[in-house]
Amino acid sequence: MRVCILLLMWLASFSVAGQEVRTRSIKLRQVVTVSVDRLGNFYAVSQTGRLSKYSPDGKLLAAKQLTEHEPPTLIEPWNPLRVFFYHRKTQQVAWFDYNLDELSILTLDPVWAVEPILACPTPDNNLWILDGGDYSLKRISLKGNAIVLDAPLDTTDFAPQPHVVQMREYQNMMFILDKKSGISVFNNVGQKIFFLPASGISFFSFMGEELYYLRQDEIVFVDLYTQEKRTLKAPPPVSAAVVTDERIFYVRPRKLEIVPHTPPQN
Repeated sequence: MRVCILLLMWLASFSVAGQEVRTRSIKLRQVVTVSVDRLGNFYAVSQTGRLSKYSPDGKLLAAKQLTEHEPPTLIEPWNPLRVFFYHRKTQQVAWFDYNLDELSILTLDPVWAVEPILACPTPDNNLWILDGGDYSLKRISLKGNAIVLDAPLDTTDFAPQPHVVQMREYQNMMFILDKKSGISVFNNVGQKIFFLPASGISFFSFMGEELYYLRQDEIVFVDLYTQEKRTLKAPPPVSAAVVTDERIFYVRPRKLEIVPHTPPQN
């Protein structure tokens, strides 16, 4: 009897393990923008401006049709209680709550920037603006309705006619992606720290002390403090990848695929 019980326990554990490594697929089409919050929830925006939010296990948590019926210029959900959007066309920023209900919307003051290419949130719920008029980085106090930092950027590593598609503050650094050249990294007063050549990419994110991005059929991880790189194969076809310390979300032509992931131990 003891042997039978042990055998059943072993078979049960084997079955659970099998479930842990099994991937999950969800129908998802026309995805043009992806992101992830600090809880590991995955966000996808379709070409028509439909926003979907999924749990780490792939459960649909919320969905919303954006009123513009087109993707936002930038989405930043790292704080899941204040999901941030910027629409360059209307020069408006908006915040949504955990359920994707609108909290507030703000039209940028023309005094803040001549050509606000991008905007993103600060950790203390204020605002960064990249002004394409003179390529300066501006920090805006929303309570004071004032510019508290106006820093001209070193754009040496930008393309002659840059196509800036993403900007984000992380660990007291500013990361600005020019799709034609790569990622320029500045400190939080606008001084350049380093540059990561990565032309052709349109999205990056972070996992711990690493920045990562998808390039062809590889996910490239870069240590923020040593710039050492490592890579992880991304089984094609894949148009976007989001990595957490437990899962990888692969966006494929007609589906979202979620696979288990264990980061390497240092």
